[in-house]
Amino acid sequence: ESLGGAELDFYARKALTTVGETREFRYFWPRFAELAVSGELLTEPQIVFGKPVYGDHRTWPAAEQRAMPTLAAAIGEWLGAVEHPEEDVDAWTCAIALLSEGLEDPRPFLRPLLRETPAAWANLRALVDWNQKSMQRKHRLGGFWDNAPNAGRRIFEWLTSEPRAVQAARAPAVDWTPPDDTPPSEP
Repeated sequence: ESLGGAELDFYARKALTTVGETREFRYFWPRFAELAVSGELLTEPQIVFGKPVYGDHRTWPAAEQRAMPTLAAAIGEWLGAVEHPEEDVDAWTCAIALLSEGLEDPRPFLRPLLRETPAAWANLRALVDWNQKSMQRKHRLGGFWDNAPNAGRRIFEWLTSEPRAVQAARAPAVDWTPPDDTPPSEP
């Protein structure tokens, strides 16, 4: 029997920044990743997936390093296939950046967002919309993206130069009209 999200959430949030050392964290890392992806942790993905950066993941054994971009690619595929709320798209894209920071270029992991599917388009729009103000004001992505400066810079460049991302930034918001709940008028 393995530990669940309720038992591991505190440690997932505080590991390396407040409690524990890299060796202990690496032991729990696969379970943290599994629980984060399945939604069983309350801790935000960008916190969980930022922990390997704090633990200097570039010094980990090669097999453990290779697993992180593999997970980033899987998250990218998921973002291209399933529509998510804006803040979740940003959190998971930030997780991709954190998983690839210092290991690989994150932009190939975003290719699923370029697919001609409703989910991919909605998530690309969500990512652009969520970051629009920060990109315009600061010319960078903000918040947790600061923990992945190289990958964050590459994703910022991708969002501002990839034709489909630029198209998403320029596209008008989807018109949505609420249902008319007004009862019909009497003749």
